[in-house]
Amino acid sequence: MISLDFRHPSPVGLRFAIGLLTMCSSVPRFVPAVFGQGNRVSELISQLKDADEKVRRDAAKALGEFKNPRAVGPLIALLKDTDLSVRINAATALGEIKDPRAVDPLIGVLKDTDYSGRVFAAVQVATLAVQRAQGVAVAPGLRQIKDPRAAAALSLGKIKDPRAVEPLIAALKDENVVVRGVAAGSLGEFNDPRAVEPLIAALKDPSPDVRRSVATALREIKDPRAVEPLIAALKDENVVVRGVAAGSLGEFNDPRAVEPLIAALKDEYTREHAALSLGKITDAPAVLITALKDPNPDVRRGVATALGEIKDTRVVEPLIAALKDPSPDVRRNVATALGESKDPRVVEPLIAALKDADSFVRRIASFALGEIKDPRAVEPLIAALKDGDLVVKKGAADALGKFEAPRAVEALIASLKDAEVGQQVALELINSSDPRGASAVLALVKEGDSRVTASVWKILIAMGEPGSEDVLIESLNSAWSGGVNEAEGFVNSGNKKLEEAGRHWAADHGYSVREQMAGEKSVEWVEWGARR
Repeated sequence: MISLDFRHPSPVGLRFAIGLLTMCSSVPRFVPAVFGQGNRVSELISQLKDADEKVRRDAAKALGEFKNPRAVGPLIALLKDTDLSVRINAATALGEIKDPRAVDPLIGVLKDTDYSGRVFAAVQVATLAVQRAQGVAVAPGLRQIKDPRAAAALSLGKIKDPRAVEPLIAALKDENVVVRGVAAGSLGEFNDPRAVEPLIAALKDPSPDVRRSVATALREIKDPRAVEPLIAALKDENVVVRGVAAGSLGEFNDPRAVEPLIAALKDEYTREHAALSLGKITDAPAVLITALKDPNPDVRRGVATALGEIKDTRVVEPLIAALKDPSPDVRRNVATALGESKDPRVVEPLIAALKDADSFVRRIASFALGEIKDPRAVEPLIAALKDGDLVVKKGAADALGKFEAPRAVEALIASLKDAEVGQQVALELINSSDPRGASAVLALVKEGDSRVTASVWKILIAMGEPGSEDVLIESLNSAWSGGVNEAEGFVNSGNKKLEEAGRHWAADHGYSVREQMAGEKSVEWVEWGARR
């Protein structure tokens, strides 16, 4: 799959162009099962010769969705259409069909000497750059940078025919930034050594969008020649390029990248990518363990994250020691890493972390102990139910709900009436394998405790106990109500009394509720008595 990683802001707008190359106009999706593919394809092929360019454009796009090889010849002919958008859609459709017959014609488009589309695209790129520099909002129409050659480059990457490699390499020097970026991304689809050196050279392209695409392509090819150039890209002036370079280096598992990636942990924009990459490099643990004592807390924080990614027992003891780091940010990452290890050695340190001065560390520790499920944690987690931080208390309740220990169930039952965590506790108990848990919750439900009922309404519907409807309806109309979600659950429960109550609530509060169609099974709603 071509990955240009255009999720981050960029100064040129290539991220818009590539997505829009495949959608110059909107057209309804044609469903073969409904229309009959054979007849529909024939109809669309005939529309490729329509006098109206919009009809031709829409037909070309639809044929790409059908992926029928009968359309290849007519679409190839359409690559010479007088309308720019028609040519783009034809080139794009050929990439969707992936027929090798299209390779030479698409290469021809990529090498086209007709400058009309290129000039149009260049003007738009320049306009985008100027407007963004001036802080002017960019009109949606200007984001539609159009060039059939870019569409051809994209399609050649999808077809993956080796004949396209050299033409795509040549396109890395095209004057159009969009063509260069798409060509780089397409070359990443080929595991072809010919592309490596040209892509390395393109890491110095003046456009950060192109450099980003190049770094992504080199990551896909994984040729060791790219390691040093990607290390150099860790100092690129563009933050997104640095992030992609940092994320790419982990895929090579090359020890040369360890020290530069540790240095990159100081960069707030690349820290997360660098940490994840360090976690993938086999030779990293020894260096990372030493870096846990780096004077920069940002480095230590990133190192802790990286060590959490490494499944190596050697990292456990150094991480345990780092739970006493003076920086709460570092301790948070350390606690997370220890929890992910699930090593029995981490239980006592995480229990101690339940008393950390930082509430976030305590939250993480409670969650981690619940995942590890070591019985030594039960009593400390029970104590954490009285923590001054609400999220810590809820985390402790959630963790205790994962233990089968009778003591945990008893402690949760005792906390059912706690105004702050009672709802969370009720949810844990109603799902407990210990029958005492569900019995305690149902007792409060029968007493008319709307707070508890509102937290377990979905489970109560699934249990379908006769006579529980009134209590459920009372909870819907209480201050603890789950609102429109609860009302929709009632309407779709299959219980007529609840259905009526849900509709009344929606009407009174100005909502329209969704109702599932006959035969539909939605995971959002449960049927009355489904758990009997």
